Amino acid sequence: MSSKKRRIAFVIHDLNGWGGQDRSTLEVARRLSHRYPVSLVCYTWEDPNGAHAWGDLRVYRIKPDPRKPALLRAIWFFFATLPVLFIDPLLKGEPRPLILATGACSLFSDVIQVQWVSRTWQELKKKLPLHVYSPPFATEGGIASWIRSAYHHFLLAFNVLVERWVLRPSKTYIAISHSVAQELEKYFKIKERVHVVYHAVDSTLFCPADDKTMSDRTHLRDKFGINSQDVVGIFVGAYDRKGLAVTLDAMARMNPTLRKNFKLLAIGSGGGDAFIKRAQNLKLGESVIVLGHSREIHRYYRAADFFVLPTLYEPFGLVITEAMASGLAPVVAAISGAAELIENGKSGILLQNPESSDELARVLEKMTHQSDLRKKMGEAALAKTQSMSWDQAAEGYAQVLEPLVRRKA
Repeated sequence: MSSKKRRIAFVIHDLNGWGGQDRSTLEVARRLSHRYPVSLVCYTWEDPNGAHAWGDLRVYRIKPDPRKPALLRAIWFFFATLPVLFIDPLLKGEPRPLILATGACSLFSDVIQVQWVSRTWQELKKKLPLHVYSPPFATEGGIASWIRSAYHHFLLAFNVLVERWVLRPSKTYIAISHSVAQELEKYFKIKERVHVVYHAVDSTLFCPADDKTMSDRTHLRDKFGINSQDVVGIFVGAYDRKGLAVTLDAMARMNPTLRKNFKLLAIGSGGGDAFIKRAQNLKLGESVIVLGHSREIHRYYRAADFFVLPTLYEPFGLVITEAMASGLAPVVAAISGAAELIENGKSGILLQNPESSDELARVLEKMTHQSDLRKKMGEAALAKTQSMSWDQAAEGYAQVLEPLVRRKA
């Protein structure tokens, strides 16, 4: 066998600069490529920094890429990656790479970066009433809605089954929060070889508005008819799972005098029209602005006054730390992984029951009324993220991977 240095193969469906887990894997892989030979095994790869930002890099694009249905895409990826991971190195006279998979996207992996646990989400959904967990098709009715619902349940059950096969105690794990590490122990009896490495944040992109970027704030607020007296809360992410329905219900319960000066800016995905209709039914009028997904979320943070995310399940929540780095006080569910970085009442407010619109309504009233509180919390949140660089996160990965890379394949 060749004495060539063993490669690290990052295995993930999509690698880009805007998705949560995709972006975090991209940032870490790019930095580690200057320390180790790195292979990317993925359907799609797009780095805003360009290929020149990488070190020793080899890219394997899996084709064809069946975008839908998700089930077919996952199954095809399992088998299409095998020649790349096992046969190609043999033909090149290289040792088998150290396989670092994001979640259970590969049936064969040495290290798993755990950013989501389907079993946890499955258990949570069993307890959630429909008015809280409200996927966009849930209230449509009819056979089409039933089929879509049945498919989503089947897809989740499939993911849980794959996790049961893939997540084994013999492997090494990098969990993105202590809550994820606890889920590994609870559902899979995995306690050893679990290392917690938090996501980081790009503080050059996500930062408070200054003289150079204040135009973003002014332009966006003018665009959406937000005046200088209005207080803007920003919601970012999947509308159903991350609690947009609860947020709208909470707004409807706010004191009317305070509510007239509060605006909600929602940016994400998952049936925006259904939530616009919900806002209309709650008589929230122009107080709610529902937009689609954006790759320039940092600009929208500058238009806001605080961040709100009563998420029902969030292993970490990269959008939370990015909002904090933008100087926004976070109002988030205490169950979210990033909540481990927030001191309740000082650098943000942690919602003890993300299903409670009454609890959130009281918090929204407080954040709308108390500008000094927003400012102090925003400053404390910003300070917390100052040391959370991607270089630091990559170093955390390197400490886990170094002894494994040195082993013979």
